[in-house]
Amino acid sequence: MNRVVFVLAAASLGACAFDPRGQSVSPDASDDQDAADPDATTDPDAGTDPDATPDPDAGAGPDATPDPDAGTGPDAGPLTGRMMIDDTAADFGRDGPTYVETRVEAAGAVAPRAYYQGSLCAGGSNSRLFDDGTTATWAVIPATPSKYGLSRTVDLNLPSGGFPAGVGITDGGDWTLWWFGELYLTAGAHNLDLTADDHAFLELAPPGSDSFTTVLGTNVGTVDTATYNAPTTGWYGVRMALAQRGGGVDLYPRLDGVTISRWLTRCRVDAISGLALTGWDEARWNDVRGTTIASADAANVDWGFNRPGDLGITANDTFAVRWAGQFFIATGGTYRLQVESDDGYRLWIDGQAIISNLGDGIFDVTTGDLTLATGWHDVVYDTTESALGAKSRLSIASGPDGAGPFPAARLRPAEGRAERFESATVGGTNAGGTAVFTLDTPNGAVVTGVDTGYLIDVPGGGANITTTLRSMGDNTQLESRFRFDGVERFAPTAFTGDALTATWGLSFMSNNGGSLPESWLTVRFRDDDLGPTPTTATFVSSVRDLLTTGDTAVAALTAIQFTVRAAAGANVMIAVRTCDTPSGCDAAPWSGELASGASLAAVPARRYLQYRLTFNTDGDHEPAVERVQLDYQTR
Repeated sequence: MNRVVFVLAAASLGACAFDPRGQSVSPDASDDQDAADPDATTDPDAGTDPDATPDPDAGAGPDATPDPDAGTGPDAGPLTGRMMIDDTAADFGRDGPTYVETRVEAAGAVAPRAYYQGSLCAGGSNSRLFDDGTTATWAVIPATPSKYGLSRTVDLNLPSGGFPAGVGITDGGDWTLWWFGELYLTAGAHNLDLTADDHAFLELAPPGSDSFTTVLGTNVGTVDTATYNAPTTGWYGVRMALAQRGGGVDLYPRLDGVTISRWLTRCRVDAISGLALTGWDEARWNDVRGTTIASADAANVDWGFNRPGDLGITANDTFAVRWAGQFFIATGGTYRLQVESDDGYRLWIDGQAIISNLGDGIFDVTTGDLTLATGWHDVVYDTTESALGAKSRLSIASGPDGAGPFPAARLRPAEGRAERFESATVGGTNAGGTAVFTLDTPNGAVVTGVDTGYLIDVPGGGANITTTLRSMGDNTQLESRFRFDGVERFAPTAFTGDALTATWGLSFMSNNGGSLPESWLTVRFRDDDLGPTPTTATFVSSVRDLLTTGDTAVAALTAIQFTVRAAAGANVMIAVRTCDTPSGCDAAPWSGELASGASLAAVPARRYLQYRLTFNTDGDHEPAVERVQLDYQTR
């Protein structure tokens, strides 16, 4: 039975979850199509109680005025004003709606999904969960990992006793690592192969489906191959797991004979709280190690004289981190943010550089006024450590939502398109040679900054050395001087605005020999195709019965209204269709796309109705529909 204006829908609130609109919601109310509780419905008896109190404005009370235009035929009779309202997670999620890149938030709104573009999500266990990759299935993998990570590559090569960072694995003996997300495939046949040490399998599912099938399974010493026929071009569900029993670690999945580019992968993160946290083993964002998802204390850590755990960082005094994702503003207005850092820092909000200071020292800085609308906003916060204590904190200094650290529930690891990075490390470059960096680059990326450096080893008497960084015809001399051993770090600006290229070179000249045991490169870039929000998304409601007890027919559809949590560069439209039987709606034509408040006079008045929400975005900003209201009349 549909909820109409005179029906009071009761809900029992237990433990509460965060509602972006500032309310509390039942923990059973889901923001995910799979988690929309089928038992979370309005009262099945709503609207049937003969003692139910009519809305005095609804025209259904004893003083309701008959429509003077009502006919005199068999359907003649007084008209009653009705409203069908969807404004909760239970309303929107009832009876199996159709989701295409959309979801229902726990707060009671429909919105596009959010993705981390360029990575699969990952989880880990300190136990070996299976012993044979040819027979194992996803059923052995825990439904929820103890800690989420992000895998920027699906290749893995570790020495004996090694283990991956970012997913909570702490022992180099027996462990299991798994990945899940989506893989972009063009229509047609694809050759897949999988090499693993020790046991691994890979599953795929068609776009929009949870029907996974095992495509590859292998054990140490063998390579499994298969042909996968993709019926359409799109994002295919992918799941992969590796079980390790000690010794060296290898995993090499291949797509059509080559390494799988990270830019062909993505992970849905709208239901994951926290920020993506990446660690580099050298100061100034050199020598990338691992990425995890930090939920507790995200961007709010004082490490003292220690270092972040579970990122692969090896030293307490030379490292760097990046927090990246989005934060939710419940009440739009003027805000100021506070940075507390030891040592240097950089902060971007919605792709705009706000404040930075890369010097060594302890900083406590408040930004100027920032105008932030209700909704999700991109944040990237970098800090670097050079000596002694280490701190990395970002909080709200002032604003309508109040001051203090960002609650984890208002953070999600959906990295924006305006401030991304690629990193590479090269070892063993002798004097007269060139360290060649190969980056996994997306199409259309533009360089916004470079961080580079190296460890230099020259004979005891020192040497006159020259180092030059080159890419796409541009080059910049990093240093040319007499020097001894040590580490040097640079932030050249010569490449800003260039198209991001996959190959970079760092040449090393010395009059007294020597080498660069390690060289590092991190290139920051913007790519407008890597927004976290799909550019088109749709939500189709279940079929709704518009009649309530005592009604004999739907006389007229009056208007359709919907309330939007607006976002720049985005719009939402609605369409409706009606039918005489629930199954008849599948073949019924949709109305044109309608704006909120549009008249439905041209839509046939029938007993059953279905609506469709269409979201069009710039890929970076996410609108949401918080309420849909249909005004109609019955006899």
